[in-house]
Amino acid sequence: TFADNNAGNAKTVTLSNSYGGADTGNYVIVGQSSATASITKKVVLVSGISAADKVYDGTTAAAVSTTGAVVQGLVAGDDVHVSATGTFADKNAGSAKTVTLANTYAGTDTGNYVIVPQFSATASITPKALSVSGITAADKVYDGTTAATVSTTGAVVQGLVAGDDV
Repeated sequence: TFADNNAGNAKTVTLSNSYGGADTGNYVIVGQSSATASITKKVVLVSGISAADKVYDGTTAAAVSTTGAVVQGLVAGDDVHVSATGTFADKNAGSAKTVTLANTYAGTDTGNYVIVPQFSATASITPKALSVSGITAADKVYDGTTAATVSTTGAVVQGLVAGDDV
């Protein structure tokens, strides 16, 4: 038996010897009591991390959830936890946009695994609503048309993200 169940190199293995055969009674056998062997890390795969849709805010920050995350291939009862952060490829509105994930792991059994992370998810950035006020129309003398002269000099755009040009 190995001294413990954790991955590692050149670990001590305690040997328990038993012998058989018609002539074993003729010998005093001094058995080998130990050997060394390695326990390699098991490869497991993370999946189920999701990214949330958001309204345009001028940043690439993405909200992610690991509530549905699964570490596929994990030995039953082992303690491995997944957390993640996410970043949209760009700040612009669009649907089914790629969110790049950065996975981190914790738990007492994490060292026994080579963990293949979930690299991405998808989510949408919906356009942000803006309101415009302060546009004025000038009075005119009847000329038989519906044309109007307007002024945007006093126009105000409310809800604009700082630094954006609208």
